[in-house]
Amino acid sequence: MWQGKWKPSIYIFPSVWKELATLKETLLWIKESPHAHQVIGTTVFYFTDNSGVYWIATTGSSRTRSLHKLISEIRLLELDLQCVLQVVHVPGRVLITQGTDGLSRGVWMSALQDIMDSDRLTQAIFDPVPFDMALVWTHLPQMAHLTWYRSWNQPWTASLCLHQTTAWCPPPELARQLLTFLLNSWVECPFTASALLFVPRVVEASWRHMSRYVYKLDTIYPHKTNLRFPPLLPIPIVVLYIAPHTLSLNPNSRLDKTPTAAPFWHAAQATLMRGLPERVQPQGD
Repeated sequence: MWQGKWKPSIYIFPSVWKELATLKETLLWIKESPHAHQVIGTTVFYFTDNSGVYWIATTGSSRTRSLHKLISEIRLLELDLQCVLQVVHVPGRVLITQGTDGLSRGVWMSALQDIMDSDRLTQAIFDPVPFDMALVWTHLPQMAHLTWYRSWNQPWTASLCLHQTTAWCPPPELARQLLTFLLNSWVECPFTASALLFVPRVVEASWRHMSRYVYKLDTIYPHKTNLRFPPLLPIPIVVLYIAPHTLSLNPNSRLDKTPTAAPFWHAAQATLMRGLPERVQPQGD
């Protein structure tokens, strides 16, 4: 609300640059405020609906020179403030609910608007997905009747997931730790264990591409899906699956090659042998 509007000379810049510049100005405002010492040793959350800004801030780099310059300056400000910057990607609908989206359209925040309490809004962003067995039947119908729901806030022991199919709904900031636990347990009995996870798409970079054995089955959009227990905010839900292991040959193995590849291999070996010096060629009969 203190930022104001961009000057007309900035209109030509892309939205990613504007959002990164806003993030930089936010940290500068914190640094120059008399209460800057209060953020030392804390985590500063910055919520944005710009996925490009989220990935640039997460990786700390960009191929575009102007964007890389901005994120480098942001990281230096993070070091100066002695805090941890956590950029969180949320859908635009969340910013509409929060009221920030209206500021860019000249709609000022007031008590007359139906704006959600800031603390409740922040908590709802990191809330786990309410479990519904219908979600399991939708994404794993062949195993739904044999699937056991496990609560993320109970002690994690191997007996919870060995030799069975389990369903989990962890908070987004615990998804990576839970996946690590499930994968470590899964390697003990990979043929008889599997797991299905429903995770809000908030801090996706912490668990995305974590393992090639974790498959992304689907993305659920609560505002487009008739859920029995819809979350408070319309944050997309990612469905992850650790499937039972299936024995198969390596596609790069010579044993799995088609017979038509054999003549080419022999021809290449013969060409190599003909190019060797005479003293190392095998002697014929």
